[in-house]
Amino acid sequence: MTLSFRSIAVFVALLFFAREGLDGVIRYVLGSYGLSFLVYLPTALMVVFVVLHFLAHQRRDPQWISLVLLSLFGISGLMGMLNSGSWSQTLFALYVFFPFFFGFQTGDLLYECKWARTIIVFLGVLFAFGVFLEVGRELPWKGFSYEIGGMEVQGSRIWRSIGLERLSGFSRYSFSIAILCMSFLVMLYGRVKPFLYFVLFVFIGAAIVLTTTKGVILVWLLMLLLWVFVKPASALLYHIGLKWGLVLTFVVGLTLPISTLWVVYSLELDDLLSRIIFLSFEMRLGIVWPHAMESFTHFGDFIVGRGAGQMGVAQMMYDQANYNPGDNMYLYLLVVFGLPSLLLLALFLYRLFKLNGTKGYVNYLLMAVFIFVYGIFANVMESAVLSYFLGSLIAVAFREKHTKKAL
Repeated sequence: MTLSFRSIAVFVALLFFAREGLDGVIRYVLGSYGLSFLVYLPTALMVVFVVLHFLAHQRRDPQWISLVLLSLFGISGLMGMLNSGSWSQTLFALYVFFPFFFGFQTGDLLYECKWARTIIVFLGVLFAFGVFLEVGRELPWKGFSYEIGGMEVQGSRIWRSIGLERLSGFSRYSFSIAILCMSFLVMLYGRVKPFLYFVLFVFIGAAIVLTTTKGVILVWLLMLLLWVFVKPASALLYHIGLKWGLVLTFVVGLTLPISTLWVVYSLELDDLLSRIIFLSFEMRLGIVWPHAMESFTHFGDFIVGRGAGQMGVAQMMYDQANYNPGDNMYLYLLVVFGLPSLLLLALFLYRLFKLNGTKGYVNYLLMAVFIFVYGIFANVMESAVLSYFLGSLIAVAFREKHTKKAL
């Protein structure tokens, strides 16, 4: 990757993060002036970067993993078209994956760019401040909607669950800001001064809790447990725990939705606290995952998947009668890409573990923990930020050369 490509990649990535974290405000301001289309500028820049960089890099230095991914997405697009009969649905589904492609093209650039860390610290504090700002008050952009292309678009969602308001601050959705903040904490670990990191972990962590995004809160608590109790007791146990925790998460995350083919789950949620914590999980176990598994009509669907657009946001837009959010990364991969995608994910873990001792290894491992744990409860491939980081991790894990310098 040339210097110009590196600089552009970091700029576009930071612009993308800023848009995600300030999405509610940006849509509110641009919508007021009839310029709502400008909110998609970072995505358009990502698309242009991915296409140009792929053409330049593959011609000069083709990599087998790029060809594997291209085949995987190509087959998924073909199967999606065959199953839906709609080019619009299939192409929109593939468009949603561009943050993943962008992450794959940029690799570890954000981790290694020193000046980008300063901006990430600033953005993390700003986004957390936005969440605190919303406590006890109604922000002007909350509930705002606008029209673009004759379609009404929600600018920032007002969202309550069991009487609890889900705060999103300057962003569009509560889970989006929680994911961004947690991603920043993982990226900055070991790369800023310890006292500054402690302040950031507490301040940004408190904002994550206020979003009530339970999957991200769980990851934040796991990180707290590992850093405060496990790592000081034994560095070896800390490292082994991270590796085997990832393997166990993979197994559990895949087994749970598949098991709904034979098991009918019913959780006893008799009190308010248990409903707050587990109600959405029970809905996944009892409704979302079983319905998704019913979409497999024959054995071949497990092998090649049902294709792009057969689950998630594209299905919601073009086939609402059959819409299923998935709410599980492993299930989503199985439905959309088939068994080969899960085998590739397992190979990714193997390659990631082989990076032990290389520069940035701990950050990569922690980001993988975040993605894999949160992936039990959410559709990571359609979460723009986590999809970006998954793509970047795959690029790093399958790269041929690494710098042997442990942080």
